[in-house]
Amino acid sequence: GDGNAMLRFWQDFLTPHYPLPFRKGDVLCAIMAQDALREPGKEINMAKNYDYNVGVIEDFRSNAGKPTGRFEGRPILLLTMTGAKSGNQRTTPLMYLEDGDRCVVFASKGGGPTNPDWYHNVVAHPTVTLEVGAEKFQAKATLATGEERDALFARQVAAFPIFGEYEQKAPRTIPVVVFSRV
Repeated sequence: GDGNAMLRFWQDFLTPHYPLPFRKGDVLCAIMAQDALREPGKEINMAKNYDYNVGVIEDFRSNAGKPTGRFEGRPILLLTMTGAKSGNQRTTPLMYLEDGDRCVVFASKGGGPTNPDWYHNVVAHPTVTLEVGAEKFQAKATLATGEERDALFARQVAAFPIFGEYEQKAPRTIPVVVFSRV
């Protein structure tokens, strides 16, 4: 349909939760959000999500780790991991929380019923490559549990309240993954 209509939909849908700048390039994300509203509980179309992520990755790398558009000023890292089933290298952009010299990510999948693919990959192959800003380094993933998990998740919700909504919507405990340099 009309790209401007999709952009307006995306702005109306997300702005109350996430006051970010929007560009026409964000229309793909609008389509994904519209799909999710049309069919609640249905899994996100990962082909669309992959195409969107490619653009975010290119933007991140071409701007020395400082994304533009709707992610401008947000803490974003690139996670490169080995696929649990395929063994292929995969890269995905994720919001993260700094915790000293560690990077913490949240397997929220927007509050979906299952964990994201990247989570299964990292559990199977915990040694990964992270790109944070202009820096690239190897890290090892561990799962935060108990009080540590709850405290880290609470910090993320305080910084980005939408994660609290994801937690309420998800029929599962959202895993918290901690990356430490190796």
